[in-house]
Amino acid sequence: MTFLSRITLCVLTPIGVTARRSINHDFKSFSTKKKINKHDWNLTLYQFQNCPFCCKLRTYLDYNKLNYNVVEVNSITRKQLKVFGTRKVPLLLCNKEKDDSENKMILRDSSVIISVLESYLKNENTNLNQLNNNYKEVTNKVNGKDVKEFTNRYNLFNSNDEVLDNEEMTSQRRWRDWADNKLVHVISPNIYKTPKESLEAFRYFSKCGDWDTKFSSFEKNSMIYLGSMIMYVIGKRLSKKHNLKQDVSESLDDCIVEFTNELDKLNSKFIGGSKANLADLSIYGILSSMEGCKSFKTMMERNGRMQKWYTDIKSSIY
Repeated sequence: MTFLSRITLCVLTPIGVTARRSINHDFKSFSTKKKINKHDWNLTLYQFQNCPFCCKLRTYLDYNKLNYNVVEVNSITRKQLKVFGTRKVPLLLCNKEKDDSENKMILRDSSVIISVLESYLKNENTNLNQLNNNYKEVTNKVNGKDVKEFTNRYNLFNSNDEVLDNEEMTSQRRWRDWADNKLVHVISPNIYKTPKESLEAFRYFSKCGDWDTKFSSFEKNSMIYLGSMIMYVIGKRLSKKHNLKQDVSESLDDCIVEFTNELDKLNSKFIGGSKANLADLSIYGILSSMEGCKSFKTMMERNGRMQKWYTDIKSSIY
C-alpha cells in the first residue's frame, strides 16, 4: 500500500463487528447534538468533517433526530482510531445508555450503518446485534484482486430477518447505490480541482470542524497544508481512474442532470415522493460535503432544479 493510499481522506469502511474491549474516550473531542432520543443507545461518530460518507451518515442521524457524539479524527495520524484497529471512517460506536459492561458494538461502512439503524428504527423491538448480522463482509476477486464487499448493503430487514421489498425499496436501493458508486467519484476531483481550491477547502473544513479547539496548532496546520496537497493529487488520480471529463465540473453536472431528470420523471419533490427517503438523504449528504467550496456554488448556479431540491431537503433536516 502506497503512502498516499494510506492517508486517503475519504474511503469506504468494512462491516460492523462487536468488540469486547475497554475504550477510553477523549471527551474533549465530543460535541453533543441536542436532539430527541428515539432509542436507548449511546452513539459516538468517529469522522472526518469533510468526508462525503461521514456527511452522508450525519445527514441520516440528524434527519432522524438521533442523539450522537462526534469525535473529529486527525486525518493524518488517525490516532483516535487506533483502539479500534482501523484507519477508516465513518465508524459508529454503540452502547446501551444504562449498560456499564465492556461490550460495545462497532458499526462500519456508512451505507451499512444507515441500513442497520433504519431497520432498527422501523422495528425497535428487534435486537440491533441481530440486525447487524444480516450484513456480512465477503471477499470477491475483481480483476485478480481481492475486493471486500457487503451483502445486503442497501437492504432493510424486518423483525423476522426478511428483506423489505417493494417498488419503492427497489428505487431507493438503486439511487443509494448510485450515490455511493457514481456521484461520490466526482466530488473530490471537483473540490480539489486546483492547489488553491484545495487549500481553500481545507481552511473552510478547519473552520466548520472547529479544528482550532480539537487539535494542536501543529496538527491543524499539518491537516490543512499536507491534507490539501494530498487530496489535490488524489483528486487527479480519481479523475483518471473514473474517466471523468477533462473539465471535471462537466462530469459533476452530468450526474446532477441525471438525478434531476429522475425527479422530473417521477414528478415529485423527492425520490421518496413528498417525503425524503434514504436515497434522498444519501445524495444530499454526499453533496453537502462540498458546501462552502467554489465548485458547490458553481454547481448550484448551473442547475435551479437541484438548488430547489437541495434547499427543500435541507429545511426538512434542520
